[in-house]
Amino acid sequence: MFQQVATKLFLDDSINPIEHSQAVMVEEGSTAVLEAQLFNRTGSSDVTLNLQVSDDLENWKTVTTTLDEITFSSSAVVALGRTEVSATINTRYCRLLYAIGSSSTALLAASIRTAKN
Repeated sequence: MFQQVATKLFLDDSINPIEHSQAVMVEEGSTAVLEAQLFNRTGSSDVTLNLQVSDDLENWKTVTTTLDEITFSSSAVVALGRTEVSATINTRYCRLLYAIGSSSTALLAASIRTAKN
């Protein structure tokens, strides 16, 4: 299932350095592919996207590692990112966690694609 979770999300560390997408319902035992497009970035910090999972929409756990998160380095102004999450999703919901470092802003789009194993 494909779910667009951000179309033109503006991240600004001076307002809130961490944002979350809406929750997406998934089937247990699914895999996920994260896709993102960075339209513009200012500042000298990285922009990172991680997958989080939950059974109750309250208690969220990050399942991506540095090997399968999406990171736009501080030198990227415009970029595309895609990664397959190595962990199998065994919960009912997932969402993206967006993080941006200090003195930076970013404009991006993101999606989650899930498939039952």
